[in-house]
Amino acid sequence: MLLRLLVAGELLFNAEYYAEYSPFGETSCNTDISVETLFSIALKRQAEKKFSESKDECEAVKAQALSTCTVGEWSSFLNILALATVISRPISSVYPDFNFRYRKLLHRTVMPRLPLETEISSGQVSILWSRAGGFDNRPGTWFEPNHFVPVINKRQLNDGGREKHDKSSKSSNTLKPKSQPTLFSFQKKFSTLRQTPPSKPIHKRTAEMAGMGDCSKTKKKPEPSATNVGHKRKFLNKWKEEFPWLIFSEENNSMTCSICLQAPEVAGKSQFISGSNSCKKETIQIHGSSNGHFRAMAAV
Repeated sequence: MLLRLLVAGELLFNAEYYAEYSPFGETSCNTDISVETLFSIALKRQAEKKFSESKDECEAVKAQALSTCTVGEWSSFLNILALATVISRPISSVYPDFNFRYRKLLHRTVMPRLPLETEISSGQVSILWSRAGGFDNRPGTWFEPNHFVPVINKRQLNDGGREKHDKSSKSSNTLKPKSQPTLFSFQKKFSTLRQTPPSKPIHKRTAEMAGMGDCSKTKKKPEPSATNVGHKRKFLNKWKEEFPWLIFSEENNSMTCSICLQAPEVAGKSQFISGSNSCKKETIQIHGSSNGHFRAMAAV
């Protein structure tokens, strides 16, 4: 249940990222399938209904997050995307080679949504789309999975058992590897730090502080240097060469997209229409691979 709630939270607080997931646009370019259709394939029934009514990808992702909190609810490809970030591991989504036109989207390796400085575990998890009972093997029928199965390499399983046996034969003085921190250990550490307030430094009382010295000789506090003042991220003009559709306003310190501004009715809700103040290359790359940007390019 904890893993289910963590996946739901990942989808809810990062709905814009999963709504503009780049493989939707990549798969659409390599096939004759629209981005909207591919996005709806990654949703569950409740979220797909929300998307058909509102045509808003972010609201559909949030609806998926809320339905994920319910015990016994089935998962979809969007849950696998969020699960990779929750467990900090790449996930190999293995879809059987059947006559299914959306296989190019579902059969891939999913990477976690993490900053560059965050460490990603090298151990990859493989999940197979499978079916229990009622398998229809008639020619021309589609494969309809109804549950997921973890895939384990037989050689890795044997090596892991042999390694475990070797470790058990060593002396008890052998140092144990450092375990990965969990959500509960973080909460415990945070509560401990919050209960212990930092001690204030003790300043020695001087004659000037007591009012006994010459006020003209009282030292003024030095003004904070420019290095101590927080600085905003600056826009780099070389980004315009890599992204020709990028427009930067120095007056508002904001970035917009010339393509989406020409077709706002199909681009949908986007910061690059109203003006994005997040001057980061990662923000520009996410918008360039978003569904709304691809729709605007097709309409212009």
